[in-house]
This record gives sequence, C-alpha cells and structure tokens, in this order.
Amino acid sequence: MEQIITCGADRYNPELLPKLEAHVEEQVQSQTYNLEANLCLLRLYQFYPERGNARVLSQVLLKGLMQLPNPDCDLYLHLVPERVQQEEPFSTILNLASMLNGARFREFWQAYGPAAEMLDSVPGFKEGVRSYIMHVVGSTYQNVPSNVIEEVMGLASAEVPAFIASQPGLTVNGDLLQLPANEDNHPVAKNSVESISFHQIVPCLALGLS
Repeated sequence: MEQIITCGADRYNPELLPKLEAHVEEQVQSQTYNLEANLCLLRLYQFYPERGNARVLSQVLLKGLMQLPNPDCDLYLHLVPERVQQEEPFSTILNLASMLNGARFREFWQAYGPAAEMLDSVPGFKEGVRSYIMHVVGSTYQNVPSNVIEEVMGLASAEVPAFIASQPGLTVNGDLLQLPANEDNHPVAKNSVESISFHQIVPCLALGLS
C-alpha cells in the first residue's frame, strides 16, 4: 500500500480503486489506520464519482471520526461532495460528528442507538469515541461525579466500575472520580520576572520630566 501512496501522478489512476477499497476493509478488520491511503481513495472518488462505493466511504468517515481530536474526518469531508453528504448514511455520520465536536455527548449516545448497526460494523468505533470523550472531560475537569461519566460515556451502571478500572490514573474519591492532572485541568501559574536595566528607563524618565 505504501507504493500506492507514493506513486506520484499514478495515484489518480482509477485502476488503484480496488486496492485502496480493499485496504479500507483491511483497516477496519485489523483496527489499523492509514490517513494517506484514505485521502488518495477519496480523491479518486472525486475524479470518478461513478466508481464511488457508499459502504467504503462510510467506513472511511467513521475511521476518521475515531481519530478525534485530530481533524481527519473534516479532511475527508472536504473531498466528499455536498450532495453526497446530504444522503444517508453520510448525513447521520455528519450529525454524529457535529455532536462529538460540540461536546454534546448525551445527544450522541441517544443518536447512537438507531445507527448502531452501521457504527458497530467498524470494530473499535465505540472505544475510539469514548477515548476522545475522556480526553475532552480530562482536559476540562479535575473531578467528575461518577453518574456524569456514566452519561457522557454511554455506559450502563454495571459497566462503570470496569470502565473506571480501565482508565490509567483515574481514581475514586467517594462519589467523585478524580482525573489525572494535566496542563489543561490543573493549570500552573508561572512566575515571570523581567529585569530592566536603568539605561532602559532613562528615556521614559526624560519624557516624564520634559
């Protein structure tokens, strides 16, 4: 696949489509990821829209969504015509992406159910989304009630203890979950000391005396 990505002008050869589409399926099944190959595929779909494969395109978009907070899904969407984005299942994927980007996590899980068959067809999708949500929560809060984690992660009550145990650095303090410290949720004030020499302030003093 690396040869396909780096083959220069040949990357616009429509004969590459079957290999690129097979590589998407490989990424899905092996839970790997190849941004450059996927971009190459979508560029070919742009040039040869009659060769587009809706199932493969939806898989690419979902794989891109799993990379949040990286903007991979947005990069893909720039290569997808607006008329296609308005069709199903792409409009549903865009709606879910909007909810995630807007931190509307409760709404996301409510919308997940009706689309579960499509979303669960990409192994690791739910785990990738939860990793992103945890990133957002951990960048915002120092402590979070356990019932909030249950809601924003789309977990059943019985699933919460196992989820907490799977998160490095997450500790339980009564009804609160203490999140690992980072530069976002535990900002550290920095002392800034600037030295100014006497000759630097002389012009200012002279202006004040004139």
